[in-house]
Amino acid sequence: AIILSPLAVCGHTSGSKTQGQIMGYARNNFIMIGILYVVTFVASLVFGLLQRRAATKFDEANSTMSDYALLITGLPEDATNESELKRWLETEFRKVCPGLWKRPSKTIHKLPPEKDTTEERHPTEIEVFGVSICYDYLDQAVEIDDIMWGEMEQMEIDMHREANYDTQWVLNEHNTMAAERGKTLRDVQKTNRKKVTDWFEGGSGTKLKATGEMFCVFKYLTDKYMVLRYMDQHPEWTPSYKGKPVRINHVHSEPNCVAWHFIGLPHVELVKKTVRNFLYILLCIALVQMFIIMPYAKFILLPYATTGSAAGGMKTTIAGIVLGNINGILFITNFMTAVQLGYARKDMMDVFVLFTNTILVLINTLFNIAITVIMVMSQTSAMGEVIEDVLDGK
Repeated sequence: AIILSPLAVCGHTSGSKTQGQIMGYARNNFIMIGILYVVTFVASLVFGLLQRRAATKFDEANSTMSDYALLITGLPEDATNESELKRWLETEFRKVCPGLWKRPSKTIHKLPPEKDTTEERHPTEIEVFGVSICYDYLDQAVEIDDIMWGEMEQMEIDMHREANYDTQWVLNEHNTMAAERGKTLRDVQKTNRKKVTDWFEGGSGTKLKATGEMFCVFKYLTDKYMVLRYMDQHPEWTPSYKGKPVRINHVHSEPNCVAWHFIGLPHVELVKKTVRNFLYILLCIALVQMFIIMPYAKFILLPYATTGSAAGGMKTTIAGIVLGNINGILFITNFMTAVQLGYARKDMMDVFVLFTNTILVLINTLFNIAITVIMVMSQTSAMGEVIEDVLDGK
């Protein structure tokens, strides 16, 4: 049996026409890959939006800490009197939502065999359970972490003592961070208490300032929803504190998802750090492409294309593994860097990670597409010359 190529028996087919068809296929392939990339990116954004909606629906069906809070922004830096701020908020809310409101009954839990009982609550006006002021303690973050560590050590010692642990495993005064410094926890607590007192009650030189943000915590969910409903119906309503207008915002992040020491970081400084990190990522991409991807493509992959064939098997597998590992390392670098940039809320950090990783993949993908186009053009050019020689009987 003899197998003949259509190029050898069809007089209507030429090498240039075949080369044009191959180039058309490469062009369409390039366009479709670009469209798929854009569609994938848009789908990622839609997925993020759907995640937010799903989280909102989950919060509506389940009680979380953030359900009871609203974020107040635009306060003066010296607004640090919690009792005064609490009274001010209650007054402002009661002005727009006056009246007495029915309260849920109180459940009193008892030990068996007694049964739990309920107790009716009297209707009251809107109640603010308390306020939580966001302090600018970025410069004192290390000292505060050290103080909190000492408090946790003291708590563990007290719990071990009450639990009567085996003396071999019990935590005591001799194996704490304070003991390593030649002090006792009591001595450290006295020093820390004076330091903390100066932060909150000291003079202008040592007293902590607020960031202008504060969380308002309601006692009842119905009170918060009444305020939100009024805000939706009266978008022009803006409460003011000492003549300065403030804004009321939704709270989506749980307290454990907030990097509190970054609350006081100025927005301009955050932008500068973000730009510097982005330039660092671009530099890493450029170095990787210049010293790893380009040499591999030039000296290993492209020689195959110039002969009219294509590199396959182990060589393309190695290229994929190298690029995948590099992308993975840069993805991890992005995530670890975002933690230190200064994003106070985790959702904002996630946005930064999403866009930097997207740009990273985009740049790498465009470079790989360019290499592929060069290889296809070189390969089809070589194939076209061979086809022309065959048709011309050479």
